[in-house]
Amino acid sequence: MIEGNYFSDNDDLMLHFDHIIRWNEVVEAYEADFFDARRYQETGDERFAMAPSSKEEALDYYRSVLDSAGEFAGRKIAPHVQQLDQEGVRFENGKVHFPSRMLELVEEARQAGLQPTGLAREYGGLGLPWTARAFFTEMMYRVDASVTIAIGCINLAEII
Repeated sequence: MIEGNYFSDNDDLMLHFDHIIRWNEVVEAYEADFFDARRYQETGDERFAMAPSSKEEALDYYRSVLDSAGEFAGRKIAPHVQQLDQEGVRFENGKVHFPSRMLELVEEARQAGLQPTGLAREYGGLGLPWTARAFFTEMMYRVDASVTIAIGCINLAEII
């Protein structure tokens, strides 16, 4: 299993991030004239503290989140994938039992702030556009689908 950075060490993802994606269009559509940054300036509400106020800040923010997620995937999850596969998930007496290390990884992702990729900043999320979330999803599923599903379940709240 690869134990590097699943974002910055992936030439294909870097090519897309740096040269193929039309970030001007994405940022303009998603950041809505940097409404969240203005909310932070006007209210000081910490939920909006990381909101970008320019295209450059938006790209730096997206890259930073993806780089952190790539590092987490390679350094935290990858070393345990074989153990997680061997231990597996069990269903006994009407209850699902997850490997303890899997639960620990989900908690570590939560503590690292990597869980709420799909939630808007106003709800405590990272406020990533779908385009950036696609990078996140590709990296995480590449390392381990089960852990990714467990980490990402909180994002179902966006649908509600």
